Amino acid sequence: MNNPQDKPNKSEDIHDKIDRGVRQAIYKAIKRHALLGEEIAVWRDGKVLILPASQALEEYHKSQNQKEN
Repeated sequence: MNNPQDKPNKSEDIHDKIDRGVRQAIYKAIKRHALLGEEIAVWRDGKVLILPASQALEEYHKSQNQKEN
């Protein structure tokens, strides 16, 4: 019989995969915009803010480094 305690581990695995995929897609989109010299719209403090993609890429890297530490 299946152990009900096994299910949370499986759902954690799929959630981790989804999270990783979303982060990769965000990174690719920001990087593409930076290469094309385009801007990125971000949501910050309840407002839409338009940033150069190069700045958004720097901020993305900083936020990922903070999560790792």
